[in-house]
Amino acid sequence: MEADGEKRYGVIDYGARSQRLLFGLYGKTGCGIRRAEAEVMVYLKKRTTIPIPTVLDIIDVPNGVFILMTRLPGRQLGGLPYSEMTEQQRDTLAVDLKASFDQLRALRQPAHLEDRICNFSGGEFTDYRVHSSDSAAYATPAEFYDHMFQHIEIKQHERLRALAKDVHTTAYPLVLTHCDLHTKNVLADENYRLTGIVDWECCAWLPAYWEYTRTQFGKERYHEWIEIVNKMLSPWPKELELEKEIWGYTWNI
Repeated sequence: MEADGEKRYGVIDYGARSQRLLFGLYGKTGCGIRRAEAEVMVYLKKRTTIPIPTVLDIIDVPNGVFILMTRLPGRQLGGLPYSEMTEQQRDTLAVDLKASFDQLRALRQPAHLEDRICNFSGGEFTDYRVHSSDSAAYATPAEFYDHMFQHIEIKQHERLRALAKDVHTTAYPLVLTHCDLHTKNVLADENYRLTGIVDWECCAWLPAYWEYTRTQFGKERYHEWIEIVNKMLSPWPKELELEKEIWGYTWNI
């Protein structure tokens, strides 16, 4: 398959994750890149108007897959002087993002997945909020939370478990979650209008509050980004307060 990919698209650097190719195309590959990333993009392209790349081909390669997709216009928001955005520009971008994420959150988990915390197709996923390298799928939200506590300082377990009891026993709807949304995965034009949302490798079915809290993980100093997040997603203040407390005791991330 590796040779087949090179025959079709030229020399492919299988050590690189994203590569700009000829004719306005991009390739993505590498350890941990799963077929589910391409499958969710194909699904979203059919079911929504979210601006995402069009998947053209999926090729099995060593340690994963090679995804061939179209390039989107615009630049990474993090590569633009977004700290200089006017209030109106932030509001407009937030409206653009909200329109996309309202569509994403309206998609419900298929019945056959039975409340699993998993990637789009039902398999393993990686969330760098939980751990930098672990990949897993979980039969229930409770199992997901138990795994999350494996990466928290032991001496804090009892206190944090008590603090988390209300949130971690609430039956939140499981919604499709990008799970790695930040300024490098949002594309915008020179007027800060949304042109694309990329990098869907962490996308998973997760509790409804997770996207809101996850987008703020490690972003406390990025005030402009937090302002946009608070306008594009419904706030979950209780859940965010808990997550911020847990973040301080999460190790190896």
